Amino acid sequence: MPESAISEKLRCIESGEMTRLEAFSDAVFAFAITLLVVSLEVPRTFSELAETMRGFVAFGISFTLLVWIWFQHTRFFRRFRMDDAATVAINGVLLFVVVFYVYPMKFLWSTLFARWGMGPAAVPDASGVMQPVLERGQISQLMAIYAIGFTAIFLALAALYLLAWLRRRKLALDELQTFDALSGIWENVAVAGVGLLSLGIAMFGGTGWSGLSGVSYFLIGPVKGVHGYLYGSRRARLAAKLQA
Repeated sequence: MPESAISEKLRCIESGEMTRLEAFSDAVFAFAITLLVVSLEVPRTFSELAETMRGFVAFGISFTLLVWIWFQHTRFFRRFRMDDAATVAINGVLLFVVVFYVYPMKFLWSTLFARWGMGPAAVPDASGVMQPVLERGQISQLMAIYAIGFTAIFLALAALYLLAWLRRRKLALDELQTFDALSGIWENVAVAGVGLLSLGIAMFGGTGWSGLSGVSYFLIGPVKGVHGYLYGSRRARLAAKLQA
């Protein structure tokens, strides 16, 4: 394929213009948020309303996490605005995992708050017999499923940044944009590493370590903080160097 044709496929579109890929992605994120809703039906009684409201906090946290992922996704496309076949493929994988990730995320937070009296601890099965929402031996499996989805999402984001960095010449990226692409790779790999740590604890630590598997996600704050500091200082030095 001629170089000009490749460059055309990898073009960056005008700032502020939304591509069909971005529009489709936003629609998928909106659908994922819809799946978080406790019930699509309007409560018919106050008791039903009160039961629905018991899931409000879990919904709020899950909503916040999805918005964070959406923001990371949007930031990439605002920086590079790529719409070639490889980008579509990686983005498709990311969106697929996001939709899958909604269910374990919603179940995890709902179950956690149920243990604090903010949700049912048991539900009736098909025969009407009450069954516990989550048994002790299933906690590590739940944390592993959650960690797999979390890790996959941020590895997909890292792959998008890697693709931009590998094609920096065809995209005609300047030094700052190239630095942003490289930084995006490491940022998302580092966050995915937290998910891998949680997964390892859940898989090999057993039920007794399941709590630590969840607590490990608090490392995201320090990881993002260190990266933000290093990224900001190095980018500022690079910008000053280029202006000199």
